[in-house]
Amino acid sequence: MRAAVDYSVIRERNLKDYGTRRTFWQNLLAGVYSFRTHFILELLQNAEDARRSNGVGASRIRFDLRRDRLRVLHDGRPFTPTDVRAICSVGDSSKERDPNTIGRFGIGFKSVFSYTDSPTVHCPPEHFRIHEYVDPIAVEPEQPSDPWTTVFEFEFNRPDIGAEQAYAEIRRALSSLTPRTLLFLKHLNRIEWSDQDGGGGWLERSEGKLGQEHVVCVDSNTSLKEEWLVFGTEIAPTPDETSELELAFLLDRDSEGQPAIVPASDSTLVTYFPTKKETRLGFLIQAPFDLAPNRESLHEDSPVNTRIIRDAADFLVKVLYRIRDAGLLTPNTLQALPLEHEAFRPGSFFHPMFESVREALRREALLPRADGGFAPASELRIPGNRSLRDLLTPSQLGELLGKGTEVHWMSPEISKNRTPRLHRYLFGFEPPYRYVREESIPPLIQDLEVGIERVLDGLAPEFLARQSDAWIARLYRVLGEQRALAQTLHERRLIRTESNEHVAALGPSGDPQIWLPPAGPTEFQTVRRAVAAAQESRVFLDLLGLTEPDLVDDVLTSTLPRYRGDLTISPNEHRANLGQILQALRTASKEKKRHLLSRVQQAELVQARNAATGNIAWCQGLVTYRSTDPGLLRFAKGNPAFWLLAEDDPDGELDELWDLLGVRSRLQVQCRVADRRGHVQIVSERGHHERGLHGFDPDFSIDGLAHALAEPTLEKAEFIWRHLLQYESSIRGEVEKSTRQNWEGSSVSSRLSKAGELLVRSEWLPDRNGSFHCPGELTLDELPDGFHRNETLASALRMVALAARDEVARTLGLGAEDLPILIANLEMLPDFVAKLRESGARSIVPAESDETPPATHIANRQRTGGADVPLDAPLPVAGPRTKMHARDAIDDSRAKPKPFRVEERNGVRKVLGKDAAEQQQRAKEELLADYAGRCQVCRRTFITKGGSKDCELFQWQPAVSKAGELVAGNFLLVCGWHSALLHRAKFTLFGDEGVDTDGLVTRIADSTVEEDLDGPAFSMPISFHQVADGDRLTTTTVREAIRFSEPHWISLRLLLGIGEEHE
Repeated sequence: MRAAVDYSVIRERNLKDYGTRRTFWQNLLAGVYSFRTHFILELLQNAEDARRSNGVGASRIRFDLRRDRLRVLHDGRPFTPTDVRAICSVGDSSKERDPNTIGRFGIGFKSVFSYTDSPTVHCPPEHFRIHEYVDPIAVEPEQPSDPWTTVFEFEFNRPDIGAEQAYAEIRRALSSLTPRTLLFLKHLNRIEWSDQDGGGGWLERSEGKLGQEHVVCVDSNTSLKEEWLVFGTEIAPTPDETSELELAFLLDRDSEGQPAIVPASDSTLVTYFPTKKETRLGFLIQAPFDLAPNRESLHEDSPVNTRIIRDAADFLVKVLYRIRDAGLLTPNTLQALPLEHEAFRPGSFFHPMFESVREALRREALLPRADGGFAPASELRIPGNRSLRDLLTPSQLGELLGKGTEVHWMSPEISKNRTPRLHRYLFGFEPPYRYVREESIPPLIQDLEVGIERVLDGLAPEFLARQSDAWIARLYRVLGEQRALAQTLHERRLIRTESNEHVAALGPSGDPQIWLPPAGPTEFQTVRRAVAAAQESRVFLDLLGLTEPDLVDDVLTSTLPRYRGDLTISPNEHRANLGQILQALRTASKEKKRHLLSRVQQAELVQARNAATGNIAWCQGLVTYRSTDPGLLRFAKGNPAFWLLAEDDPDGELDELWDLLGVRSRLQVQCRVADRRGHVQIVSERGHHERGLHGFDPDFSIDGLAHALAEPTLEKAEFIWRHLLQYESSIRGEVEKSTRQNWEGSSVSSRLSKAGELLVRSEWLPDRNGSFHCPGELTLDELPDGFHRNETLASALRMVALAARDEVARTLGLGAEDLPILIANLEMLPDFVAKLRESGARSIVPAESDETPPATHIANRQRTGGADVPLDAPLPVAGPRTKMHARDAIDDSRAKPKPFRVEERNGVRKVLGKDAAEQQQRAKEELLADYAGRCQVCRRTFITKGGSKDCELFQWQPAVSKAGELVAGNFLLVCGWHSALLHRAKFTLFGDEGVDTDGLVTRIADSTVEEDLDGPAFSMPISFHQVADGDRLTTTTVREAIRFSEPHWISLRLLLGIGEEHE
């Protein structure tokens, strides 16, 4: 045995190299490693590299942990003088020129100083303790027991780390060793450890073969055991050295012991020992990467690392071939490959491996086929329907896809449920919504999935003709499962005939053109009997609705086609055909009757006479009228669009058929049906909703009305008037619009229907002299005696109310008989009004004289409740004595006795009594005249009911206590809707945060009448809160305005006792 090294020589050299201050190394080592127990891996590396003379390193290592120290023993090569000098220095390793050793004694071994100040080494003939990191000092010799050759002893004597803490940390680290610690070592096969508490464990590595491939198994004292298929190759990380690159795939064995590759979890990069660099691979990659000093991370931009990853990408493809040849390349094996786009983006460290695999799977035979072989992705498809895999052979599939070569089905083991990562990789991914924060992933190849629609596109008649009847039956079995495609299947040439041709179930007209074969002979085209008899075909043929031919089919294929083009059908033959059609409709099944009815209604089966020319032609029943109503005949006379039934059927034997064909017995009216709420839906789109209220349809129209109105006769007018009596509410109505489906914030407008526009603007109503007029020029009394008097219809047509006409004539100083003359010359009025304005007149009402009637007549009386006054019509203007008349009316009201009382019912205060009713009626008449029969809030015209206006008065509540003040100034004239809001809803005046009626006096006193486009007027803002009415619900504030005429405003101010008024 050689003599020990002279340790004093080493100390003298260290004194020269490092000086006397060594404490800075403590701070250096503290910043290198993320955890103190890293020294365990450094000791494992030391044992692995301690080669004997035969080139074999240590095979075993043991850790004996005591509460005050740790002893480490291994059976590797004894220390050489070079090893002693290297371990007693920093940055000087005896292995730095050997690329196949794990570590280089230098900074690595110094990690033991995390727990001790004086590590001791016993490796005969060397026995020394290292003082201050680098100085060896001889100690009492200790002979290691067999089979150990080297003993390290680390006493827990650091002042900053207590012995108990050191014991706990090292014990925990030893228990955390995994099989992967030994996986890539070449010499060290067993690790043992024990502690003073009786704990301990072991890891043991063994090697074997799986066919021609290398297998490494690492067992342990626990249930944790791993078996790896390891592939190695020689690479050159630098031009001057070679090393080994290894890829390891985790194996799992089934109950029968058969191995299979499974994706590995927690696959960190390995440089002999695992690092902290996550790879996101399903296998392990081990190579001599250029690591950071702490051996936990690496420099990704290092040329050495870039070269290694490039070599690993190429080697991985070769390994896939070897795995395939070993019978282990399954869909689950493929899930271990780099498949996730987001983990291997361009420019990332492992992207070359991702690209290499992607290109290989596209072009190389590495993907499993359904028949057990392998093929590239370009020659594989996945069926959208499992039945297609059994139906189409590779040659058939290739022909259908137009590839010219065989195309195989991919293994059914590749699916979204079984292999989700691989399925996503192959098919790609598109986010279902734009706002989903996921990226699109391109598929491996385009059109990888073959669905039933794509197969149908390739099923040309020429292809089908080459297939056997048995194959056609199997095809029908697959198609019979596709109920969602029934309409498409009807139109495709898929049905095999007896002559081996292939036709569609329906012809261009939608009629059947092939039937099931009956028991006996037939002239109809039928399905091939061998195909129809196969049980596999029945579901598909039933799906298409194929039946044996019957009377309906005879009508569709033989009778109806004769009524096309130039017809040469005798009367007897035509009568027989109509009888056949009627019989077919009577006996057909529900489905067939519906189809036949749609076909015969579209056919020109009916002979009809034109109402204008008298010519007879073939027509559809839907455009023909039965000439049984004399009024209808007179209405249609001269109208070229009217066709009247000209069939010879005196006994009415074909009345049932005429009804089925849609021949009209009454005048055709187009009018939509109201919904359950009584409204007609017009538009219902996002952000746009319209409906006709109370059953009104703005598209209401009457067939032939325009022609009849253009050429009026007394008989036509009587027929139209009689017909309108049942549609009086469809002439004029209200349409509600809103941007919201719940109709919140809606607006309502009055509108004429299509028929109403014609009726109101045409001169078709006769007077007693036989002259025709627009409805607005006549009263009901001026109609001939044959016209039923109906106030509602007259109002809808805007006919002149008799009392209103007399009032207008009286106001204008005309006789009632002169009013039509004025109406006939209305075009002269604009010029007349313009001249008055040029002369400076404020209105066309004569100035008031001293004989001006009392305040009940201060309004502008030329307005009539029945006139259709525009919404922007000017309000009446106060005359020079308006204030005086208003004050006189108030004084007169207060001076009278008060034979009435105030009562409150259901929250509504009302004034009761005979005299009160008279005064309220007088005020109502004044306001109706002031506001031309319109609501002061919404300005809608009041509907006339029973000769009176459908309007209500709202009495200001502060004034109710002053019973008797029932002049116009104490009321608002409103519609029923706003009356309900004023009585029932909470409201504020002059804004959302304004006053209620109690604060009205102060605010009105501060307000003035302003000049606007309509003349002097005042608008009082009003806000309704929490409004609800039937199906209309408003939970937010509704803002509107009350508009006052100047006389009405003055009356209100005087009534409230407010001072001098604007003149």
